[in-house]
Amino acid sequence: MSQKLLKFAAWAGLCVIAFSTLSPLRDRPILLTSSKLEHLAAFAILGTLFCLAYPRRTPAVLLIVLGSAALLEVLQLLTPDRHARTLDALQKIAGGAAGVFAGRAVLHFDRARFWLLRASDTHPRLEIRREAIPRRASRTVEKAANIRHRTNLHD
Repeated sequence: MSQKLLKFAAWAGLCVIAFSTLSPLRDRPILLTSSKLEHLAAFAILGTLFCLAYPRRTPAVLLIVLGSAALLEVLQLLTPDRHARTLDALQKIAGGAAGVFAGRAVLHFDRARFWLLRASDTHPRLEIRREAIPRRASRTVEKAANIRHRTNLHD
C-alpha cells in the first residue's frame, strides 16, 4: 500500500476518533458493540495504521497514539456532556499499544518474506541477473573454474 495513502488514513483516523471522543453525545456515531470494544478496536486500528505509515519512527508513533489516547480522554473534561474515565483511557492506551505491536509484526514478517524470496533461486530478479552476464564474461568464469578444478586434482 502506498505510504502517502497510509499516512492519510492514519491522520484521518485520528481526526475521526477525536471527533467521536469530543463531540456531544447526540453527534457521536453509534456502533452496536460495547464502548469498551470500540475504544480498544479504534486505537488498535489507529496504532497499526500509524506504525505502517511511519515504519522507522516507532517511538514517535507510540507517542502520537498513546499520547492522543490520554489527551483525548483528558479533553473530555472540557465538554459539558462527556466524562473522562481512567478505565477508558487505559482501554484506549492498551488498544493503541496492541495496534503498534501488530503493525511492527506486519513489518517484521514482510521484511522476512522479502529476505526469503531474495535468498531463493527461483526469484525473478536473480534469473534476470544471471541472464544479463555477457557471454564473454561467463566463458572467463568457466575457464577460471576449470583451471581451479584441474589444480585441485594434482594436490
